[in-house]
Amino acid sequence: MKEEKYEKIIQIGTAIMMTFVMTGCQKEEMTLKAEEFNVEYGENIPIDVKNYLGNSDEFIKNTEISGIPENEKGKTYPAIGQYELKLVNEKMQEKVTVNVQDTTAPVFTDKNTTVTIENGKKIDTKIFKVQDLSEVKITIDDSQIDYTKAGDYIIKVKATDKSNNSTEKEVKLTIKKKETKTNTENSSTTKNTPSSKTSKTSGSSNASNKTSTKGNQSSNSTSQNNGSSSSSGNNSDNSSNNSGNSSSSSQKHWISNLNVAKNYSKIMIASAPSSSSRQGTFTYYQKVNGDWKEVLETTADFGKAGLGTASESSTKTPIGQYTFTKLMGISPNPGTNLAYHKIDSNDYWCGETLYNQFVDEDVTEHHCSKNNDEHLIDYSSQYKYAAAFSYNTSNIKGKGSAFFLHCANSIHYTGGCVAIPTSQMKKVMQAIDGNTVFIIDLESNITNY
Repeated sequence: MKEEKYEKIIQIGTAIMMTFVMTGCQKEEMTLKAEEFNVEYGENIPIDVKNYLGNSDEFIKNTEISGIPENEKGKTYPAIGQYELKLVNEKMQEKVTVNVQDTTAPVFTDKNTTVTIENGKKIDTKIFKVQDLSEVKITIDDSQIDYTKAGDYIIKVKATDKSNNSTEKEVKLTIKKKETKTNTENSSTTKNTPSSKTSKTSGSSNASNKTSTKGNQSSNSTSQNNGSSSSSGNNSDNSSNNSGNSSSSSQKHWISNLNVAKNYSKIMIASAPSSSSRQGTFTYYQKVNGDWKEVLETTADFGKAGLGTASESSTKTPIGQYTFTKLMGISPNPGTNLAYHKIDSNDYWCGETLYNQFVDEDVTEHHCSKNNDEHLIDYSSQYKYAAAFSYNTSNIKGKGSAFFLHCANSIHYTGGCVAIPTSQMKKVMQAIDGNTVFIIDLESNITNY
């Protein structure tokens, strides 16, 4: 009997030990996805633990994160630098390094491709406008230019930001012929006559004329500029008053010549230099008291494969004229004119039976999957604000679905949508109404609409 008793005690003890060992083996360890992460300057450092850990949902739920830096002064995102985050779950903790870095080159927004200047004067870099999140220096390679010799030249204009990212463009420079002495004398002899005053006024008016096409809006306004061949420019994320785009009381804005200007009071244009471009310009124009004006201009990101004919198997952004069909976002309503839907976990953009349609599973009896349907809330940075536009409204399967104007992120290309900086997207969401048209095309084609 004693032996049987001891055997039972041993069995119970062994079972307890096995349970302890098994429990200990099953205890989840903290698993980092990586020890170092990179975030593009202008974006916020993710605060969701699941971005850093490869653990179970329950483990992540009980893990705290600290070390998220404050935003740079005057900005809505942290400064360039290296930051250390700490992840803590009970007695376990790990550290990860986050590098905020600027890898994005400045973007020219002025559209100047030809410049004409007086003989003997240098080109002024202030006529060139760029967009970047940091201070930008503009330089001109004019070492081979003789400013006293009339003719046509090709110069290279370069924009470089504080992180040494740079972009360059070629500009045709025309130097006028030098005025002859005879002309100077004639001008002198008629200086005090009434007719010379009339002539002067007329000449001034002619000098201020601007072309009516987008590709050459400001090329005639540069003949009076002079200065050195380098200058510094600040962030022009909001460059709404470009001299080349402004209208005067005596001349209509070039945008008024578009056919769409007859039917809409707000025109939004996403244009690219070429069909293979991943980046270009987004510009918003509005008709106020009968006159058109430029309200906003910023950078635009296009599809990875550029612009052209879109499809389900392509990453091209569809070229065409559209209207906006749905405003939505993960962020609260910024104050839109049209109805706004705040995205939650039950919202999808269907790529299956309800092809190219918004689905709220709280409302629609349709169960979506993440295989072919886009789970909107998973795109936390892009869909802070998003405006669906009227591509493939016939819902033809395979033609492409889920095309939006949305917020840009650090990748600087999309799967076929158009993306602009979040701060500008918020303003666009506030502006969109029933009288808004959206054009996507190459810069050279915009005047066809």
